[in-house]
Amino acid sequence: MKPFLVIALLSVCASLPVLGQTPETKIEARTQDEVAIRKLMEDLTVAWNKHDVDSFSMVFAKDADFTNWRGTLRVHGREEIRKRHVDGFTGMFRQSKLTVTDMHIRFFAPEIAAVHCEWELVGTIDYDGKGTMPPRTYYPLMIVTKENGNWLIAIFHNVLFQPLPPGAIIGPVKP
Repeated sequence: MKPFLVIALLSVCASLPVLGQTPETKIEARTQDEVAIRKLMEDLTVAWNKHDVDSFSMVFAKDADFTNWRGTLRVHGREEIRKRHVDGFTGMFRQSKLTVTDMHIRFFAPEIAAVHCEWELVGTIDYDGKGTMPPRTYYPLMIVTKENGNWLIAIFHNVLFQPLPPGAIIGPVKP
């Protein structure tokens, strides 16, 4: 009976360091993933600011879905995202500069996270081509996935901040 207790006790003691490291290992992995996701957002920003459509498209998964802020551009797949940004990068966005002003990352699984950013975009050529638009604030929401050790954007949905006009009524309208 004593040898059994000694073996059982040694087994438990031997497993304690492994059990004790598991939370730290998870935190370290989560931290490394968060750093990698932030780098992904940096890569997107650098590509945008260089107006490099090829680099821009490479931050997206091969089967990514992309929706612009108006909902007028809804495409599927990295190559389609690339094709549909060529005109913008050589046209109205050719002078634009994107700045990430805020970012929140929320993990739903070890290889799936939501990234909610606040972006400021300046230097966009106006629709008439004669000037630039005022700075705009966007709130893109992205679902990113880890594929073969690399984080990529699987779903991208952008929203333009559009404040209500002064005096706008929110809630029930009184007759």
